[in-house]
Amino acid sequence: MDLGLVKVLYSFFTTHYKDFLGTLACCTCHVILQQSHFDRLAKPKEEELDMLDLAPELSDQSRLGCQVILTKEDKPGITVHVPSITRDARQL
Repeated sequence: MDLGLVKVLYSFFTTHYKDFLGTLACCTCHVILQQSHFDRLAKPKEEELDMLDLAPELSDQSRLGCQVILTKEDKPGITVHVPSITRDARQL
């Protein structure tokens, strides 16, 4: 079964970011992936890139968690960094 990364981290995001929806609307689920996992993902779509432009602590391995799909091919122990600050693009 394939799961969006945000589903795995859902309780974290909803606890810390009360308005989190997981719908590519706000950039509150901005995460920074380890390079090996980042490299295996499909390139982000324009909408995701637009949201990422608004995210603090942006890095070359940044993605929105709601757009990252984990599959059975993913190895256990993927390291995901959640930036210490976030921005809700709906409030800009």
